[in-house]
Amino acid sequence: MAAMQARLSRARAAERRNRSKAEREAEAAEAAAREVAAVGVEVKNEAYMRRVTKTGATLLDPTSREVDLHASKHATFKDWKFGLGLGKDDDVLLMMADRYPRVAAEHAAAARPAVGEPVAPTAGRSALAELVAVRA
Repeated sequence: MAAMQARLSRARAAERRNRSKAEREAEAAEAAAREVAAVGVEVKNEAYMRRVTKTGATLLDPTSREVDLHASKHATFKDWKFGLGLGKDDDVLLMMADRYPRVAAEHAAAARPAVGEPVAPTAGRSALAELVAVRA
């Protein structure tokens, strides 16, 4: 009987140790996940800002010295006119040409006048073709 009580006592002690170890590991995993999540979000935001801003900066005005901070001066975004073909914003067209160079080259090649054909500045050429031709 005494041997059985000793064995049960050891089993309970081992169970308590295992339970406390599992709780410590769970707390450590949760803390690590919170830390990684905060760092992960920050890294993701910095990568987004580098991709979107014209200069590749992660902060637009870190010293808060700029009086009029307009996002359109620092970043290029497509507005509602772009999808409808109404917008001829050079920044947006260049951004899209950089993002899809193969399509921009095909578009520029299709808009080139044939050999021997008179060349007017914008005769039959889209704004994208004009910009790509100017950049080349």
